[in-house]
Amino acid sequence: DETAATIRHGIEMYAAAGLHLPALRIYVHSGNGACNGHDGLFNKDGSGHRIDVCNMLVLLHELAHAWEHHNVDDTTRHVFMEYISVSNWNDDSFLRHERGIEQAAGVIASGVRAEPIAAGELDLYAEHLYRYQLLTGKPSPRIAHLAAGPGEVEASAVSLEPAVTHEIDHAGQRAHLSAEDRASYLKSPGPRFSGRS
Repeated sequence: DETAATIRHGIEMYAAAGLHLPALRIYVHSGNGACNGHDGLFNKDGSGHRIDVCNMLVLLHELAHAWEHHNVDDTTRHVFMEYISVSNWNDDSFLRHERGIEQAAGVIASGVRAEPIAAGELDLYAEHLYRYQLLTGKPSPRIAHLAAGPGEVEASAVSLEPAVTHEIDHAGQRAHLSAEDRASYLKSPGPRFSGRS
């Protein structure tokens, strides 16, 4: 069945990225009523093991919520929220893009994909790849599959190892990547923070 194959493929993408999912019950629905009007919903029953999917396009996003729920600690959540300048993790009174949990799921879902990034687009993706590693402690598979047009970029040339450390300066200012750091981040181990905002 195509739906089951899509679910298996999504789970395999997480496994290939080294992000091991918990045991899950995944329910696929037609129409978005079972997802409270959304395309998908994680943790509807409060168990931390249920995903409801009303649009298969959000499967990786909902899997990201499950992975985050079981693997990201409060310190990492706080650092991520500071880094992206949002004040809450999961307050439904805020717009979706203003909630850390939704930003995190989007970053993780995009980061587990193995689609290559063209060498000319590396700078555009550096911030996103950094956020992925900040949340997961691992470089995105997209780094290992970089495409450089006619040739290929060696993965080691853009390795993000070792795992990103969470750095907040002593004044509580959030760390960020400057334009210069974005380029060097993709070519050398670990992040370098030259600017603070």
